[in-house]
Amino acid sequence: MAKYDSDDFSNFFNPDSDSSGIEPAIDSQFERKDRSNYGNGGQRRAGSNSGNGGQRRTGANSSGNTNGNSSANGNRRAGTNSGNGGQSRTGDNSNYYGNQRNKTNGNSDMNNQRPSTAELKMKEKYRKSKKLGIILTLIQLIASVAFMTILYFAKDNLDAFVTLPVYIGAGVVLFLLFIMTFRMQFKKLTVKRIGKVISIIITVLLVLGSYFLYPLIGMELGGNSVVSHNKPFVVYLSGNDTFDELSKDSNGRSDTNILAVVNPETYTALLLSTPRDAYLELNGQDIPAGNMDKLTHAGLYGNGIKDANGKWGYGCDVSMNMLGDLYDLDVKHYLRINFTGFSNLVDALGGVTVDVPEGFTTTTYGKTYTFKEGKQKLDGSYALTFVRERHSFAKGDMQRGANQTAVIKAIVDQAVSANSIVNYNKVVDSISESFDTDLNVSSLAKLQLQLQRKKDFKGWNIVNYAVDGSTGGGYKYCYTLGKNASVVVLDDDSVEIGKQMAHLVLDGKHIDDKTAKQLEKGTYVEDETTAK
Repeated sequence: MAKYDSDDFSNFFNPDSDSSGIEPAIDSQFERKDRSNYGNGGQRRAGSNSGNGGQRRTGANSSGNTNGNSSANGNRRAGTNSGNGGQSRTGDNSNYYGNQRNKTNGNSDMNNQRPSTAELKMKEKYRKSKKLGIILTLIQLIASVAFMTILYFAKDNLDAFVTLPVYIGAGVVLFLLFIMTFRMQFKKLTVKRIGKVISIIITVLLVLGSYFLYPLIGMELGGNSVVSHNKPFVVYLSGNDTFDELSKDSNGRSDTNILAVVNPETYTALLLSTPRDAYLELNGQDIPAGNMDKLTHAGLYGNGIKDANGKWGYGCDVSMNMLGDLYDLDVKHYLRINFTGFSNLVDALGGVTVDVPEGFTTTTYGKTYTFKEGKQKLDGSYALTFVRERHSFAKGDMQRGANQTAVIKAIVDQAVSANSIVNYNKVVDSISESFDTDLNVSSLAKLQLQLQRKKDFKGWNIVNYAVDGSTGGGYKYCYTLGKNASVVVLDDDSVEIGKQMAHLVLDGKHIDDKTAKQLEKGTYVEDETTAK
């Protein structure tokens, strides 16, 4: 076999080169003109079956001639059986005229090919896409950490929704989402784009969640009392006659006095309303026994205990004691809200719909309000005016009490709806500075969620009852005022009906809006049916 130096070897396989001055020899004896299988003397290429003395070039540029003088001039494509003089392009070591030289015997060199403009643009696009994707995933990580931090400090007010397993689970999910979107930035362009979209969506959701949760950080939502999900309880609902912030250092008169008698097992709640001017005996530790006054004045005495400076302690104990004595109930919990908080609450709930018993027009604080008979949706200011009005009705304070229970029922219905639970933080934030309670607000939300998971829960059975009375007794002496004033003398039969209805709820009996009439006529029959 002939030996060549590197230049001669290169020129041998590059017949277009003029440096060697050698014309490739074409020996007709060894030239194959067709794609058939020849015998001796043929040149063997990739994909052909040649006989002895042929040159084999399968996948590489090997040479072997019978006489040692064979040369290859022609072109052979992959997958064909060409004859003598054909060039093999099968495999990695193919010969391309003027473009590429194969590494044969370690002497050939590769001609460098420059990337095209399109390839350069694609590489740059790929690089920029990956860089942007990584930035977006890092922003996602920062948003995740911020959200989990805010959730941690706000979770005391979200016990109903965020338990420890839920908190840990949320952190794990956010971490896995970060890993997923980050790894997607090292894939092909389509996957990168999907990853960036996912990162943006997650980041936006986390920012919105942080925005809504942030107001709950450090917010005092009630006290430490927790309601049971299977035991009845009674809550005193007091409407304080002040605006703006409800001071925790001072007491005030109560315009609204409602007992919410709740039985979670029967899904029943009785809203028992008592007129604000009901003439009752004050009941407080430091209040002399036997002194009578309006129920509304009881709020001024707070917890009924004086401090060293003669100031009454903050609370609702005196009012709760008086109503507990009236209906023979153990009233342990309270929720007090003022005018501003009430109006804000209704607005936060998106308004409430009530059935106005009769149309009327009234002016308060320089604004005129008109109410039409029938169902009407009220915003915060209209709802507040409606529950405060009494002069437009023949029954005065008694009708006001009935209106108050109707609005409270509408508020409860709206507050336990799915929409309000989703906007729990917004609702609570709207009244945070204008209400006070000994109850853990989160436990109330937790109770509602627990009931909604029960298959037989179809919503609360809320029954209203307003105790009746009369101002016909004239003016009576009031302890707080130190003089006579107009009061409401309660009707004993009405008080008895209210008492019976409250105890029916506590005992797990079924009641509805007809129960009061049935009790009044003596036609009510106790049974074991519940409100489920």
